[in-house]
Amino acid sequence: MQQDRAKPSPEIRAKAVELTKSAQDEDAKLRAIYDYVSTHFRYIGVSFGIGRYQPHPATDVLSNQYGDCKDKHTLLAALLEAVGIKAFLPSLIRLANLILMSLHPPNSITSSRPSHVATI
Repeated sequence: MQQDRAKPSPEIRAKAVELTKSAQDEDAKLRAIYDYVSTHFRYIGVSFGIGRYQPHPATDVLSNQYGDCKDKHTLLAALLEAVGIKAFLPSLIRLANLILMSLHPPNSITSSRPSHVATI
């Protein structure tokens, strides 16, 4: 559902080159791209239909300058791939379980649907 949406387009490649032109090494490239995605894109989550699970294409996220966690991961992965850095598949997290574990026994939490994505 995600891999084809994170393929670097010419626009994504151009932005990645722009962001990393002064980076001396891979770590500096990673930091430049991460800083850009984390600070220049608004988090907006609309969770219905297939949008709960499938991100928008990275080019759409780049042009819209907003997206949910899946969209931001997809853009991050595409920008990183454009400069030769592999972002692994996203990690799905059920935030409700993390938050409620201290309040309720683990068996009492019924939501099994992931509620967040993190890039690893």
